[in-house]
Amino acid sequence: MARLAGVSVTTVSHALSGRRAVAAGTRERVEQAVAQLGYRPNRAAHSLRTGVRRTISLIVPDIANPFFAELSRGVEDVAIARGFDVYLCNTDLRADREQLYLERALAVSVEGVILASTTTSAAARSLVLDLVRHRV
Repeated sequence: MARLAGVSVTTVSHALSGRRAVAAGTRERVEQAVAQLGYRPNRAAHSLRTGVRRTISLIVPDIANPFFAELSRGVEDVAIARGFDVYLCNTDLRADREQLYLERALAVSVEGVILASTTTSAAARSLVLDLVRHRV
């Protein structure tokens, strides 16, 4: 992309991020190269570089239950409006799956967890405490 725009990789980065001033003509050349190449930012690479995932886990006991379906839609609407992705996890009322999803949320360092639980095991409560400790 930098070669096509006739600028350095650093200039492309500045033009796309908007964090530093770039001359209007240069920005236009970068934007044309972006359009021509069909460039899309890689959020996974960005999260590795910055440590920010902008992702939350929503753990519900039964997505078929209309209450949890409606809850999921509301959470997703708010999250998307604020630039977050939502991982929806359905436990099927199983404590082992709830624990698994909490472990995965901790392992991938999501920004937050919304846990709608009907029966949380001692192991799951411990994982929730671990999640809280890692966010403070």
